[in-house]
Amino acid sequence: MNLAQLIDPITDGDVEWVTKLMKLEALDEPRRSFLKSMSTLDVSACPGSGKTTLVVAKLAILARHWKSRTQGICVLSHTNAAREEIEHRLGGSEIGQRLLRYPHYIDTIHGFTGRFLASPWLRSKGIPLTAIDDELTHAARRKALKPWEYAGMKRTFESAFIKVESLRLKTVDFDNPLTGWSLKFGSHTDTYINACKAMAHAAKTGHFCFDEVFVLANALLVDEPEVASALRARFPCVLVDEMQDTRYEQANILSKVFPRQDPDVCVIRVGDPNQEIFELEAELPEPFPDQSSTMEIASSFRFNQSIASIANPFAYLPITGGW
Repeated sequence: MNLAQLIDPITDGDVEWVTKLMKLEALDEPRRSFLKSMSTLDVSACPGSGKTTLVVAKLAILARHWKSRTQGICVLSHTNAAREEIEHRLGGSEIGQRLLRYPHYIDTIHGFTGRFLASPWLRSKGIPLTAIDDELTHAARRKALKPWEYAGMKRTFESAFIKVESLRLKTVDFDNPLTGWSLKFGSHTDTYINACKAMAHAAKTGHFCFDEVFVLANALLVDEPEVASALRARFPCVLVDEMQDTRYEQANILSKVFPRQDPDVCVIRVGDPNQEIFELEAELPEPFPDQSSTMEIASSFRFNQSIASIANPFAYLPITGGW
């Protein structure tokens, strides 16, 4: 079932209910419109607009009317801010407890990718998932080599201005883990051989760096394309918070699993393009915000209108309605 089949239309009464439940200030029309929306949407919100609190209010309304016991809402971000806000604002309520348990799912984008995509692919290959952690993976790679082998490899890489700690898998061919890298030394050299030995040992014992989960995830989506369809059926409503900080590898997975053009999945992305942490090296598969389906929340609780009006023209992406 899609979102329209899972909940009844959201009313002004629902907005008043959540305002009272969460002890919110009076909500203006853009915020009320966001809470009542039931379709794929990008929300561009200015600094201090209370994005995460508004996201939690939206989730509370959805959970209040949710009909399915096997399909749920998927909430993704870069931190656990949404979960912490639910615990803070709704922790003592039945609605809050409902959001924090099955069938709903709240996690980081990395956590979702590891659990639903990377880990299943590893299990299908008979590889245990020991750790998704940069430091533990580097330690596993060091242990695969004799001390002098590691020291020599490290020196050679550093002479080429590459830190061995920056090596990441670009392939799931663990017998040739440097595939995709352009290096100054050939595959016949001790440096190349030892680097492959170290990376292969870590991978085959289930040690991976954080960003390598996206390589594993893509492998599953290639091998088993029906997995994406199954996840869309499992999560017909997806809400991504702090979308402006989503990197290409993360957005690529999200666009493959939850494409915004799919009428059976509601994808709500919330963020502030003017607070972007990372300078994107590549355009996102589905750029944010999508100007064809964007709602703006233009008022801030952090500073008044006179200050905002001065700052707005200097923003990377000015809010058209002002702040």
